[in-house]
Amino acid sequence: MPAHTRSRTAPRSRVLVVDDELLITRKLCELLELSGFEADFALSGSECLNKLDDGPGFDVVVLDIDLGVDEAHGGVVATEIWKRFRVPVVFYTGHTDHETIALVRDSDGFGIVAKGPNDAEFVLASIDSAMRRRRAEEARQLTRAEATALFDWIPTPICVVAPSGGSVRYANASFTQVFGGDLSPNLAARLSRAPGTREDSEPAYDARNDRWWSIAGRTIADEAVVWVFQDVTDLYSQLDQIRARTDLLETLLVEVNHRARNNLSIVESLLAIAEREEPEERDLSLVQSHVRAVRLLHERLYQSGEHVRVDLSTYLDEIVDGLLPATGQPVETTVEVPSTRVHGQRALPLGLIVVELATNAQKHSFAESEACWFRVRLRETDDSYTLSVEYNGTPLPPPQTLRSSDGRGLRLIDGLVRQLHGTLRIERDSANRFVIRFPRTPSPRASGASGHS
Repeated sequence: MPAHTRSRTAPRSRVLVVDDELLITRKLCELLELSGFEADFALSGSECLNKLDDGPGFDVVVLDIDLGVDEAHGGVVATEIWKRFRVPVVFYTGHTDHETIALVRDSDGFGIVAKGPNDAEFVLASIDSAMRRRRAEEARQLTRAEATALFDWIPTPICVVAPSGGSVRYANASFTQVFGGDLSPNLAARLSRAPGTREDSEPAYDARNDRWWSIAGRTIADEAVVWVFQDVTDLYSQLDQIRARTDLLETLLVEVNHRARNNLSIVESLLAIAEREEPEERDLSLVQSHVRAVRLLHERLYQSGEHVRVDLSTYLDEIVDGLLPATGQPVETTVEVPSTRVHGQRALPLGLIVVELATNAQKHSFAESEACWFRVRLRETDDSYTLSVEYNGTPLPPPQTLRSSDGRGLRLIDGLVRQLHGTLRIERDSANRFVIRFPRTPSPRASGASGHS
């Protein structure tokens, strides 16, 4: 079939070519594309029906009569096409015997063309004829009054717009209800984006009604354009919520990465401190406890859902439960902390302080012959928290002596208290007690830790 071109003034119509021979379909599609059509192909009757069912509308189907073994006859497929989709069919066949022609005569076909070396003009003419015949039948079947009644029944706003200027020629009842009864103003000027063709995908905004509209446009007779409006305001609102949620998740991810980086630096510092100790004094079990406090914090942050704050009561209870008794000696533990959520940046220093004090209690105060106990309490006011850690056993030396004899542990606690912008008080009456008071909201200026007996 030789390629042949001709001019077309009408919009690009869509033609579906159906033949079980791939080369024939490709050549015919090329001819149609050169002639101003938009063409697609199918290699069987079932594929043809699927494309008509799933894809955008076709104006004409060019259909082979013999579609191969185990395939329905072209006349049967044509009847199904017309029944389900009301699309005209032009038969294109190499079988021109009386028997084949008789089989398709009673089908819903709009013409027949015999395959041959010079059949291009016949194919194009038959397609044009089928489209004109289809339009004529539609005009007979649907009068203007019937069309108006039909469009008014549709709940979707629909209008017909003049090709120049965008003035509205016709509008259904739904359109009038949404945009008003005066059709003279230029609708395109009212919208933030003037729709034009069915390829438009960006919604238009109507500031007068504060609504977003997805508008599908298609050119019809006399170059007028049909616009079909779909309200997508709720979808846009959901999209805004998704964007806000995405921004929040990105912020939380930055925060989590920041916290993980800082806490790994803390672990590195703790290991460096242990490395500086003399081999006989080096205690990696304490470092392991510190690392466990960091791990528990990240587990709590992950399970919290917001990834920023943790329940302080659960966090400190898990730390104490994993520390005592580490030596096998029975220790009565008490954690009286309200279920308050604090930022992970504040929870970790508290956890490390409890780790340090629990370890010191086991090493220096608990005696095997006594009933040992270790208590953690937190009280809160409108502007501050007070953490009290106390335990029995051998009394602590005076704070001045304590700082000089056990410099590493107490220096670490002092530094963590300063990080909380708080103060430290050490008491030695009926028990050993460390009282740490710090503000609910960190102040810009860190205050130094202090101690007295």
